[in-house]
Amino acid sequence: MTAALPSTIDDITPEWLTMALGTRLPGVEVVDVAVDEVLRGTATKVFVQPTYGDGDPPPGAPGSVCVKGAFEDNAALMAATGIYEREAVFYRDLAPGLPPTGTAAWFADADSRTRLGVVVLDDLRREATFCRATSPLSIDEVAAGLELIARYHGATYAGPVLHEHPALHSYVTRDNPSGHYFATMDAERVAHFLALPLRSAAIPMELHRPDLVIDLFWRWVDQSQEGPWVLTHGDDHIGNWFRRHDGTLGLVDWQTICRMRPAHDVAYFITSALDVDDRRAAERDLLRSYHGCLTAAGVQPATFDELWLDYRRHMAFGLMAWLTSLEWMNPEPIHAAAVGRFAHAVLDLEVASALGRAPG
Repeated sequence: MTAALPSTIDDITPEWLTMALGTRLPGVEVVDVAVDEVLRGTATKVFVQPTYGDGDPPPGAPGSVCVKGAFEDNAALMAATGIYEREAVFYRDLAPGLPPTGTAAWFADADSRTRLGVVVLDDLRREATFCRATSPLSIDEVAAGLELIARYHGATYAGPVLHEHPALHSYVTRDNPSGHYFATMDAERVAHFLALPLRSAAIPMELHRPDLVIDLFWRWVDQSQEGPWVLTHGDDHIGNWFRRHDGTLGLVDWQTICRMRPAHDVAYFITSALDVDDRRAAERDLLRSYHGCLTAAGVQPATFDELWLDYRRHMAFGLMAWLTSLEWMNPEPIHAAAVGRFAHAVLDLEVASALGRAPG
């Protein structure tokens, strides 16, 4: 860690921002900071306008930045999950060696003792709009997003960093914190979420069975513990993508980086981002295009048939993740739109069969 990290918004001082921006702009001086907007959440985003020593921003310096970190009362509790540390680690240690994924960090650092992390990013508010599950992407846009995913997958495919870097591990196992969290989603809890009006209406009646949803999820966990591995975003649903005004897509919120099989990011993105009919019409072609991008990157991926099987299996994760997403995490129409897409995919792709579950 290079310097003390801000733990409150008041800690984002001119002196601290001078240090942070100075990691990429040596000699820059910030003499004042003005907080323009605060978006509170699991990780709070503080939009700051710096005033520089010479008045106007020096060449290359940002006029506004987003300082993202753990600035709420629940910081220690959420830090224990590792989300703040992992995002800072991604921007500090991993992103500089990867193809661009959307936006670079002016500064990123983490405290391994407290597991707190802070990143300073470009302010995208004026140059991009963030995507939402209630407004699905086009097939062409998803194809472009898959090219971005294939670039960072191809750069890390079966690479040593996946086992050497302490921040990278499997997303869900029966014994890790994510697995312990999902283990709390027993039949009673799943039934609660299935009864929420918008989610209930979005999910076909065949899947209004807590025992089935839970069984498919844990079968997916048990069948996802072997490689090939790639660096995985882990949470690349449509809401973590942005569209610049020139139409290009970028991916943010790298709080759940891990090593997983390639199909994880692919299935989660395609299914969350496409209308059900578009997904049905285009998913095989999209997977073939992604598979071709990996090959073009110089790696030897699994066969298309193996990727297709893995893609089908991963729908069990998407169904459980969006069905049991806590009510405060998103507006309910977003939960319903996303879980409905995964529920239809589970049925369309015969996911129970793909996971080895007998009919019934």
